[in-house]
Amino acid sequence: MQRGGASPLSQRSRWIRPIRYWSKLTNNGLKRRKGFTLAEVLITLGIIGVVAALTIPTLVANYRKKQILVNLKNTYSIMSNWVKLSEIDNGPMSSWPTGEKMDVNVFWVKYMLPYFANARLCSSKGTCGYKGDNVNHDTDWSCGDSWGVFTSDTRLLFMLKNGVVVFMPRNSQDAEGNPLYTNLVYIDVNGTSGPNKCGADVFVFSRANGTFKPYTHNSKSCYNDPYYCADLIMKNGWEYPEDYPY
Repeated sequence: MQRGGASPLSQRSRWIRPIRYWSKLTNNGLKRRKGFTLAEVLITLGIIGVVAALTIPTLVANYRKKQILVNLKNTYSIMSNWVKLSEIDNGPMSSWPTGEKMDVNVFWVKYMLPYFANARLCSSKGTCGYKGDNVNHDTDWSCGDSWGVFTSDTRLLFMLKNGVVVFMPRNSQDAEGNPLYTNLVYIDVNGTSGPNKCGADVFVFSRANGTFKPYTHNSKSCYNDPYYCADLIMKNGWEYPEDYPY
């Protein structure tokens, strides 16, 4: 018989009983919870949905604006290169036919088509992919002018292989009805995608004196006329100013 208190066996038993009791509780009545309840999941999804609804439209809009700027800069480079290459073969731009001397189809074949890979002439807005219900060509697209966007004996419309649409009027008339020859070039940098509005995705350039550059005015600017927005963007390093109006 062991003296001096309880045996080691009885001391061990005192520790084992609480352990077994706790194990029984955790295996039955006091189980530790795993995962989330349905209510918690629904609340979390609701919060995520609200945040997405607030941020995704802004992210998409910012991406579209950035893509417009990229297309604008690239198209400016493509068109500038066209002038340089065509002048090598056809002489200085100042000698190219304009106005009534310019046959649109001949001009396209000789002065333009060889310098644009896979470009195609558009006989109407439909052949370039525009639909009647997504663009008002007489106001929004043509910056408030009365141009109808199609290829005819007074204007030339074509699409580059990247989907950019280029529109070149041959001539117009002044207030008295006299011929007004023009070197304007309208460029829809994202093609048939909206909004198809001047200053937003349609920009105006000028081809004259051997140059291709944004259309400018001594006293007007993009802030009061979308005609001059390409000039503003170019001078701002091909970025939108913080107070860009369109």
